Amino acid sequence: MSFGIQQTNAAASSGQQFFAFSSSKLTQQKQSSSSIEGKVKTDFWSIDNLNIAEKLDEINKLKIILPCGFDVEYGKKYFKETNFNCPICKDHTISSENCLNMTRNKLFLNEKLFELKKKIFEELVNNFEEYKKDPEHFIESSHEKCINDTDLRREEINLMLKEEIDNYYEDLSKEINLEKESKLNKANEKINGVDSKRAEIESIKIDENLDVHSKINAFKSNTISIDDGINLVSSVQDFLTQAKFKLTDSKNEIDIDDLFGELFSKENTSFIYNENEIGDNNRSEATILLVINDFSVFTRTENFKIFSKPCTVKNFEWSLLVKISRECKKQHRLGVYLQCNSLDGLNRFSVNVNAQFTLLDSKNQINNLTKSEILYFDKEKYQGIQSFIEFDDLSDLNNYYNRENDSITLKVTIN
Repeated sequence: MSFGIQQTNAAASSGQQFFAFSSSKLTQQKQSSSSIEGKVKTDFWSIDNLNIAEKLDEINKLKIILPCGFDVEYGKKYFKETNFNCPICKDHTISSENCLNMTRNKLFLNEKLFELKKKIFEELVNNFEEYKKDPEHFIESSHEKCINDTDLRREEINLMLKEEIDNYYEDLSKEINLEKESKLNKANEKINGVDSKRAEIESIKIDENLDVHSKINAFKSNTISIDDGINLVSSVQDFLTQAKFKLTDSKNEIDIDDLFGELFSKENTSFIYNENEIGDNNRSEATILLVINDFSVFTRTENFKIFSKPCTVKNFEWSLLVKISRECKKQHRLGVYLQCNSLDGLNRFSVNVNAQFTLLDSKNQINNLTKSEILYFDKEKYQGIQSFIEFDDLSDLNNYYNRENDSITLKVTIN
């Protein structure tokens, strides 16, 4: 990835949606069964209020022993290169991979990463105490916007079809409240799971009498347990704070489903990172994975667009944007784009990336549809492929459309 930056001023962030209203019937959230290679991780490096940058600085200041016996800080630019000239001796070349795999360096890095992730987990759990005290409040709040949007939609069209709209509104409200009650019933069970995980991680002890290689393995295995804890706390927090539904846009037609709009399940975003790259500042590549649920709902609209959650690589924030448009009465066009925003408050900048867009086959990854582009950005906007695939109806998509879950899965790899 190459970065050339021209500074001006503030950047706008991409639109994010969790639940919305579409134009037909009530649906429930589904999970894609597509098989994804690579390790999908919770993006806890971007969690607010955890002072991640300060914690990463501890790793960046760690002294790495060079093969020649001298040392440099891990955070220096050298280890971002495959090979680099020794900054001390200046007369020999060093392999970053071989240097970082030296036993002493490997031990210290794994130990520091273990300590850092444990601190993150402990702070995350401490912050989670607020949610434990009043889970009902957060569940209520997470559904409030959906209910408010439903109220507003009702008022806008109430004069036209008051009786029919009121009846439909009551049905949707019942569904939202049923889902809310379902969450309330599960809240304590999930909170207890966090408490159990906390006790498990707090009981971790590394035997100082172990040999070096055993210590490394111990740090690695226990770090995996902490990763699971971080993912667990984040997922339960999301469970308490985020509802499942929101309102789509309506249409000015007599059909009440189209007129009022319907609830559809939020898209799911996850990220695949190089596990050797620690934190946003050290990340040179990433894959954004986007599952679009209730896909059939979107094909009934004239135009629709949906964003993934953003992913940070270097000083830029990247989102996968999918546009679904209808070119004529039947034919649909699906476009895929990469949106770039500067984290330095710039509205003009210069950056180019390699982007590999993939539409996943729900049955066999060998049949995935992949197209690659070199994308150039010079200001805040999106670039991509306007017509990634065209289709008249869902059957034309073959196994790219997961009929069982009514979903499609796309990903983009950025490097």
